[in-house]
Amino acid sequence: MLKKITLLAMAVAAVAAFAVPASASAASTHWTDNDVVVGNNVDITAPFEGEFGFTAGSNTYKCNVTIVITVTGPTSAEITRYEPTTGSCVGTGVFANCTLKAHRNNVPWSITSNATDLTIAKVEGNVTIKHEYSGCLVPSSHLEFPKIIATPTLNAGGTITSIALAGTSTTGAVESGSLAPEGSPTLGLVTVP
Repeated sequence: MLKKITLLAMAVAAVAAFAVPASASAASTHWTDNDVVVGNNVDITAPFEGEFGFTAGSNTYKCNVTIVITVTGPTSAEITRYEPTTGSCVGTGVFANCTLKAHRNNVPWSITSNATDLTIAKVEGNVTIKHEYSGCLVPSSHLEFPKIIATPTLNAGGTITSIALAGTSTTGAVESGSLAPEGSPTLGLVTVP
């Protein structure tokens, strides 16, 4: 009888050793290029452009911007360039008649892929965007964001056709915008089991 119990216990232990925990089989989001999951040690850059700006109370300032997403692995990406087009900016309230004369930021910003969106953040500190103006009441703005949420729109094949951006600064200003790929889009996202 003891021998049968020992054999049964060994069989149960063997089956348990091969069981996969539910959390280990969770799906993850991976980057794709031309509908192929990106491998390790790659350097794929994809420029996006569109309107991006902030609202602080009744005051707004928006510019056409270009960002570059650089993908370095299946789940690794960062924004390596954020640049407003100087002559494209328009403001209201205290930013009316403001001309963007200089800008600074602290790229690269890391991108974490989630099930439905992307989180843009700094590994340490905040995403920082600084503008200097001429011709208006406000000489400059300095905005820091703990994170910016990017919600991509994907076509049927998983290629990114646009990205909606939204974030709230540490001072309460709301950053928002919508960007589209420059040229023919090839960068995408896919859920991998």
